[in-house]
Amino acid sequence: MKPIRWLFIVVVATVAVAVATPAAAQPSPNDKTFLVSAHQAYLAGMAAAGLAAQRGTASQVKDLGNRFHDEYAKLDADLTAVAQRSGVKLPGEMSQNQQAVADQLKQATAGAPFDALWLRTQRAATGDTMKDIQQERNYGTDRAVKAHADQALDVVRDQYVAVDAAGAQLGLWPSR
Repeated sequence: MKPIRWLFIVVVATVAVAVATPAAAQPSPNDKTFLVSAHQAYLAGMAAAGLAAQRGTASQVKDLGNRFHDEYAKLDADLTAVAQRSGVKLPGEMSQNQQAVADQLKQATAGAPFDALWLRTQRAATGDTMKDIQQERNYGTDRAVKAHADQALDVVRDQYVAVDAAGAQLGLWPSR
């Protein structure tokens, strides 16, 4: 076979393989937004949970603090791996609003005022996180990110229910 004809066949074959091989899927903007916001929520959740475990006085608050810290750490480890595989860079800290809540918790008076503030802030935070998760489940496109959202929804929903029950037990809001 003539060298030029052979070169032509190699080039055509290379182009055909390149065209037929799909590029690595890029996460959608919604997937990226979810990965960042969930990571920040997990960081904030771990910080708040650590404070509850240390400064809480009601057994419900201390117990939830210990439990939530472990749950958020596991969720964040999984999410970080998903983000790394997807090529999404995660921030190193929580959002400014989340930091403000953490600062508020650090400055709260020990005892019942801290417990009440922690339960109220965690009720709001878990509610917000569930909304973000639902947004990803509805509009995300990356299978791995959506799978994480499914896993996270179960955990965060259980946390919301536990916070709601603890707040009702401590008389912060009516029981359901």
